[in-house]
Amino acid sequence: MIHFLTRKLEGIHPAHHWTFGIAGLASIAILVVLFMASRPPVPSLTGLRENGLYRIDSPLELEFAWPVERKLDVTVSPAVQPQISYHNFLQQRHLATDAVITPEHTWLPNTTYTVEVKNVRRMLWPFGGPKTFTFTFTTQALPAVAVVQPGSTQEIPADQQWDVVLDRAIDRAATFEVQTEPAGALTVTAQADQRTLHVQPQQLLTQGQPVTLVVSRTPQQFIFDSDVVASQGEPEEIHRSTYTVRQPPGLSAVQPQGAGVALASPVRLTFSEPVAVADVEKNVAIAPKVTGNWSQVDAQTVQFAPSDLVQATTYTVSVPKGLKTTTGGFIPAEVVSQFRTIEPVAVTGVSPAHGSGGVRVGSKLRYTFNQVVDHASAEAHFRITPKVEGTMSWAGNVLSFTPKTALTLGTAYSVTLGSGITSPAGLPSTQDATYTFSTELAVTRIAVPFHRQERSLSCEAATAVMALRYYKVSITEKAIIDAVGFDRTKKQGNVWGNPHVAFVGDINGRQPSTGYGVYWQPIAKAISAYRPARWFTGWSLRQLLTEVEAGHPVIVWGTAGSGKRIDWKTPSGGNVVAVMGEHVFVVMGYIGSIDNPQVIITQDPLSGEHRFTKASFLWNWGVLGNSGVVVE
Repeated sequence: MIHFLTRKLEGIHPAHHWTFGIAGLASIAILVVLFMASRPPVPSLTGLRENGLYRIDSPLELEFAWPVERKLDVTVSPAVQPQISYHNFLQQRHLATDAVITPEHTWLPNTTYTVEVKNVRRMLWPFGGPKTFTFTFTTQALPAVAVVQPGSTQEIPADQQWDVVLDRAIDRAATFEVQTEPAGALTVTAQADQRTLHVQPQQLLTQGQPVTLVVSRTPQQFIFDSDVVASQGEPEEIHRSTYTVRQPPGLSAVQPQGAGVALASPVRLTFSEPVAVADVEKNVAIAPKVTGNWSQVDAQTVQFAPSDLVQATTYTVSVPKGLKTTTGGFIPAEVVSQFRTIEPVAVTGVSPAHGSGGVRVGSKLRYTFNQVVDHASAEAHFRITPKVEGTMSWAGNVLSFTPKTALTLGTAYSVTLGSGITSPAGLPSTQDATYTFSTELAVTRIAVPFHRQERSLSCEAATAVMALRYYKVSITEKAIIDAVGFDRTKKQGNVWGNPHVAFVGDINGRQPSTGYGVYWQPIAKAISAYRPARWFTGWSLRQLLTEVEAGHPVIVWGTAGSGKRIDWKTPSGGNVVAVMGEHVFVVMGYIGSIDNPQVIITQDPLSGEHRFTKASFLWNWGVLGNSGVVVE
């Protein structure tokens, strides 16, 4: 083909060679562009992954090989309300090569989602119609126990410590709790690898007795891109291992051990061979020091009757290596055991955890005591604020409170177990124990339908359409635009039209060179032909959300760009406050309380539902003076 073209060009005047070359290259370029534009813009789905599974806090990104129109319709199953934002876009042409999908809350763990992307349109190519693409992805499971060291069923010493190793690093998707049965105070420390929980009992384990290590996990979801807990699940047991605590060498029994020992309890040592009480009295130490009398119970058993044990105190009993028996034997190694005297009644475990957020409104409340308590006394000293009716039940030392009806969304609760709760040992609780938690955040929203703006700069008309269609008013953008009208003032230097009067510039133009927009007064006037509408400026966030709570959509002015000030003068000399990327949204809901919302929910006429954090919304809304239109 090259040789053929060469022969065909022979004899052509040199000046014509250049003309052909430029024209040929231009034609080829056009063909290439048309060919590329006609290709289906097949997207790929990407996100943050570990071991092939998507992280629960990962946004999803749709990457297109060729720009597409920013008119995608995205649905996610299991049901999630997705937010779509566009990156790498051509602002004036409403085209983008990347679309980012974020859910309202972090993804559920160990879940396979299906993402359906509709209305994918080829750039510059009207043929073939929009395309639909479907993707699936699976999220990571919550961290689980990989191994516990030492392993289950092993015989362990009284000073045993454990390492609970998870299959991956601990993240905020769940909290972990480690307990022993019988219950004992533990110190649990996350190690530097963030996979290992080091567990250390605060006193020696009971020798010669079994002990069970229990690991529980509580899942939680967060509002996406925030540290706010949206929902907290019920605790679930994920590991249980049972051990036998090694019998002390040379002794067949040591009593008492563990916690809750009565102040009158004797210390009894039973040896494997006969011993003399005088030798035991001379060599065995009890710390802190205690007075009392030693006595011989039988040939192998001696007993110490203390006279001044102190409550809530840990005592250590030490039998030294080399203590001789009466038959010529001796203790081969030092034996150390501990016991803790009875304490006043106290709470040692709570669920939900103190200070936790996002607690599900159907949760059961659980409170674990350090000893057996009088049930009627504990129930009489139980108070919950705000007041909730419910029923009490018991499992060992655990009091459960089950509300008769669901707790209230977005509410802070306080539970107090008052002083004076009695136990069979007769040492009542000495102080109030108060624990707080807050329930999952309330979601307040109204069903404002989405309408995608039809022109490059018709966001104000599009939001008016959405607000009116919420009230079942059949309306078009054209009707709103006609009612608003245009300020035909040509842009000359720093002089242009007045958006407080009519639309400034070309509604199909580019902002801010050939077109800009219109402000709240003309939009309120246009809407008032169909529904009552009030424009405002300088409002507080609470004023705005009060209207939403009353069921009124609120159109607000902000920016889809930098928000940089680009003020100009009108022909009459008035000043117009304007910003780069002026844009309009409909506020249709919020998450949290009206006084402390965490998220503001809007309908964006370009991309559909968009959620702002409180701080980002206040900044965006503030660039044009907290202005808007309430539609009633």
